[in-house]
Amino acid sequence: MHSTYYTDRSLTKGKKTIVVGAGKSGIDCVVASYHKGGEIPLLLFRELHWPVPRYLLNLVPFKWGTYSRFGHFML
Repeated sequence: MHSTYYTDRSLTKGKKTIVVGAGKSGIDCVVASYHKGGEIPLLLFRELHWPVPRYLLNLVPFKWGTYSRFGHFML
């Protein structure tokens, strides 16, 4: 079932669930399925990726913007 059709959490209650893809919708489906009280869902994906941009505003590397006094000031 595609994530756009997963509108009722009770569909996964008491069932084994496999979610294909680790994008935003996939993670939302895993969390919703887990909170409804079934077994722990299995998340299946091709590559592990970091869902944070490598550069902030396409200028500053992420680690410089967050692991510095300037980054903490801006947050």
